Amino acid sequence: MGHSLGGITGFTSVATSEIAGTHKFSSAVYANSGGHIAELLFASETFGPEIKHNLAKQLNTAYKDSVATACATNNIKDGDCYTAFATGNPTSAAAIETELVAFKVAAQTLIDTVDPHSLANTEDLSSFRSSYPTLLIQSQNDKTVPNTGIATSFTASFVGSEGLDTTLGLSDSTKASPSIGNRVFVQYNETAKHSTIIGPQADLSDASHTLSMRTQVTDFLKSDSLDTAAPSALLE
Repeated sequence: MGHSLGGITGFTSVATSEIAGTHKFSSAVYANSGGHIAELLFASETFGPEIKHNLAKQLNTAYKDSVATACATNNIKDGDCYTAFATGNPTSAAAIETELVAFKVAAQTLIDTVDPHSLANTEDLSSFRSSYPTLLIQSQNDKTVPNTGIATSFTASFVGSEGLDTTLGLSDSTKASPSIGNRVFVQYNETAKHSTIIGPQADLSDASHTLSMRTQVTDFLKSDSLDTAAPSALLE
C-alpha cells in the first residue's frame, strides 16, 4: 500500500517485482496517487506554483526582475508569488508557461521509465491493465496530487489519479454507483483531503472518510478484493 509519492513509487516496486520475481505481491493499493509525473507536479496546487516560480525566475528575465525580486524582498512565499502574478497577469503567465514546456518534456523523459503509465503499458506487464488486483483511492479536488491535469493541456487526460484510472481500466466506485471487486477506483468527495487516509483534519470534518478509507484498504488487502463498497454518502 502506498500513499501519494509512495503510491507512485509503489507502483514501480510492484511492477518490477513481477518481472524480477524478487517479491511475492498479490495485490496493490494506491491512495491519492497518479501518473504522468512531470505534468502532475505542474498541475498540483501545492507544488505547481512553486515549481513554476523557481523555473520562471531562471528562464525569464522580466519575471525575475519585476516579480521574483519583489517577492523575495517582501518575504512572500514562492508559490504565493507565482499564483498572485498568474492571477493578475494571465497573458504573461501563459507566455511563461509556454517557455516551461521544454523543461516538462525533459523532466518527464528522465523519469518516464518509472512512470506508472509507462509500466502499465509495458508488454510484459499487460496484467496491470487488465487483471492485477488493484485499489486506487482519490479525494475529489485533491490539491497535492490532482485528479486530472490542467484543462488546457493536451495531456490532461493522462494526468493524476483519474488518468491512472483510465490507463488501468478500473471499475469506478462513486456515489451513484458504489463498486466492489478486485480492480476498483474509489472516488471520495471533496470533504476528504490529500492526507485524510493518514489522519483526519484537526476539526475531524473528514473523520468518517478516514475510517472508510482505512476500512477499504484493510478489506482489499485481506482478500485481494473489495467485498464491501464505501458508503455512498462519502463518495463523489
